[in-house]
Amino acid sequence: DLSQFGSDLGLYVENGRVAVAFPIDALSGAAYAMRPGDNVDVLMSLSLVKADEEFNTPLPNVVSRVDAEALANGQSFLLPEALQGRLELVPQLDIVAEIVPGTNTFPGFEPGQQIPRRVTQLTVQNAQVLWVGTWKDPRILEKEEEQANDVQPVGAEGDGSGETAVIQPTPTPLPQRFDNPPDLVILSLPAQDALSLKWALEVGLDLTLVLRAQGDTTPFTTTSVSLPQIIEQGGLIRPEPGEYLLSPPWQDVPAPSLPVEPPGGSGQ
Repeated sequence: DLSQFGSDLGLYVENGRVAVAFPIDALSGAAYAMRPGDNVDVLMSLSLVKADEEFNTPLPNVVSRVDAEALANGQSFLLPEALQGRLELVPQLDIVAEIVPGTNTFPGFEPGQQIPRRVTQLTVQNAQVLWVGTWKDPRILEKEEEQANDVQPVGAEGDGSGETAVIQPTPTPLPQRFDNPPDLVILSLPAQDALSLKWALEVGLDLTLVLRAQGDTTPFTTTSVSLPQIIEQGGLIRPEPGEYLLSPPWQDVPAPSLPVEPPGGSGQ
């Protein structure tokens, strides 16, 4: 009896590793191609903004201008605050000026709001897939099992023998590729990697599982990818100003996405 030793799944977790559940969809889960025994790596993408080290809040700060003469005389010295600007010395004029952001902002951001810097890196490596499937409440599974094994007395309405007849459940057809796509994968990985994965899930990072070649456990050394790195690696040249604009504007064009229904319908 294996029940006295714990769960069946625990038998597949190697010593020194732990098992964690990870939600997936078609894009983050390698198009549902993973199977138990596969090895996967985790790609993480996050957006960063500059912060004030003392306040631990995103920049820019609220800047209040100071009347130096009023300050020296012990009077009220704060001028109206500059919500989105900063004070800088303009050497050509030898005066202090308030610098504020322009009104031409990035789509989706308010004037003065930082545009997050996006960066992606391969973090967790060689996590082993233990299970892939659709999570279901164990209480529902237990109830369905009871209904499947339900018995009905024949008695007077039967053959009079008083015996019971087992109601056989209707066989369930084998699922096709697109029937009930999985939404969960259980990974086996070192405890430190499990902590990294938990933190990333809790703060809402963009996570993607990538499938390794069968039996490949080679450790990868990668460089994190951001816009400057993409420009340098790809040899991209900054476009020169021109007399034409895209119509419609690129920010108004919807991003590509998966169809609601897979090609060919439900796969049946």
